[in-house]
Formats: sequence, structure tokens, C-alpha cells
Amino acid sequence: MLDLRPALVLTLFTVIATTTSTSRGLLAQFVVDFPQQQKLLFPHTPPGGRGLAGNFVSTVKDVRVNVPAAIRRGDSANLICHYDMEGAVLYTVKWYKGKREFFRYTPKENPSMKAFPVLGITVERSKSNGSHLTLTAVEPTMSGKYSCEVSADSPSFHTMVVSGEMEVVALLARGSHLMVGYLLLQSYNTRVGHMRGKTC
Repeated sequence: MLDLRPALVLTLFTVIATTTSTSRGLLAQFVVDFPQQQKLLFPHTPPGGRGLAGNFVSTVKDVRVNVPAAIRRGDSANLICHYDMEGAVLYTVKWYKGKREFFRYTPKENPSMKAFPVLGITVERSKSNGSHLTLTAVEPTMSGKYSCEVSADSPSFHTMVVSGEMEVVALLARGSHLMVGYLLLQSYNTRVGHMRGKTC
């Protein structure tokens, strides 16, 4: 059924406002308090749904990362950040090691990719973009938590962050393949790369 309440409310205040100065003051206050009035009039409007303004708010969703659980020293690590913009415009994708940002992708800027110095981390730009990131010649010092932060553009600027752990292993020559297999098996149940995101 067509919801006529928005039109009725606006029509009512328009009619009243043309009659008395007091009512005009009420209308002005209604406009100022518009967000709160909308919540009172339509308490069941879902987040991201449609209210008096009649617009849908698009947000980032289904953000997850693929981070190598275990990788051999000297190899290249491929990190992937999956996301669904759900109709929103991408503002930026940022990568962190721990709490330090080391790579940023902003499609509206030129250049769109920026790398920031973090000890031991070298980004191969030719193989990196808004969803894929390649780190070259990894060292044990690069082991740790890697996070991908995805932000939508205005008006929502909705942001989600997901993380994964990477272990860089300096293998012994004997039994090295067994060590890699063991580390991968131990990491499988907890770090397969489909970590749940946190909403900011």
C-alpha cells in the first residue's frame, strides 16, 4: 500500500504556515528537527531504508580478506580485499600492518595508489590495485596482523575493517615442506581469510 504520510505531513504544515506567524515558527522548528521528527513519525523505517527524503542509503558490505596464513621467507605475498559497494561509490581502500598504514588506494586521486614507508614492507605497484596487494621479498619481521579498511564516498562515508594474520617462516633446509604443511594446517580453522568485518 502506498504510504501517504510524508505527503500529508508536509501538506499540513504548508497550509498552516500560510495562515499565522506562530505556525510559520512551528514549521521552521520542524525543518530544524527534521531527522528526529522522521524517527518519531516513522519509527519502523529500517537503517539504509527510505524515510521522508525518499532516498536509499548505500553502504559497504560483505568485506573480507585473503591473507596468506604462512609464507616462506623471500617469497611474494598476495593479499586480497573483497568488498561489495552495494551501489555506493568507493572512496578509499587502506591497508595496515598492525596500526600503521602502508598502502592506500583512492580512485578519485592522481596518482590513485600511495605507499607509505613501513620497515620491511615493499609493495609491488604493478600488481596492486583497489582489491589486490602484492608484497615482495617478505621477511620474518613482516609477520603479524594485516587489515583492510574500505570506505564509501559521501554521503554515508560508511567504513568497514577486516583483518588477517600472516606468518613469514625462515625454513630449515631439511623437512621444510613438512613445516609449511603443519603451519597451514594449524592456521586453517582460524585464518582462512574470511574474517568478519567491524563497522566504523
